[in-house]
Amino acid sequence: VGPFCTFLTVMSNPSIFSPYFIGLLFAFTGVLSTAGLGFKYSFFTLLINLVIFEIAIGFLSPVPFMLFVLYNFFLISILLIFAYISYFIELISRKNYIVSAQLYDSLSQVRKLSGLLPLCASCKRIRDDKGYWKQIELYIRDHSEAEFSHGICPDCAKKLYSEFD
Repeated sequence: VGPFCTFLTVMSNPSIFSPYFIGLLFAFTGVLSTAGLGFKYSFFTLLINLVIFEIAIGFLSPVPFMLFVLYNFFLISILLIFAYISYFIELISRKNYIVSAQLYDSLSQVRKLSGLLPLCASCKRIRDDKGYWKQIELYIRDHSEAEFSHGICPDCAKKLYSEFD
């Protein structure tokens, strides 16, 4: 798009500020705001467009000196502004990539139980997806990262071992 807009600018009246020159601005915006392209390649593409524009306006279709200075000031200003913006776009995208990778790793380590669990009212076993009844400890161990250690609560200790005060 950049060289196309450059040649349209050259083919138009060279002594006015061409509307195609604004098209070149949009081409630069597109090149430098493409985060996936990377700063180095975006900046290199922008420099190539700038060189093509300089050759076309400076040699192929010369313009008055003041207009040439105005074009150069405008394009170099755009180049610096968009290079600055492009650098921060790439920096932010890299940070987002790192954070999203860390989040993905964290989420892959988390296993949680959800939904309704069919629990026997008498023996407190849970029915699994295949229809088998398992002890609650085995079911939770198989469907989460939890580990069990057994003990006796004070109420059960009194009920089961009342003779050992």
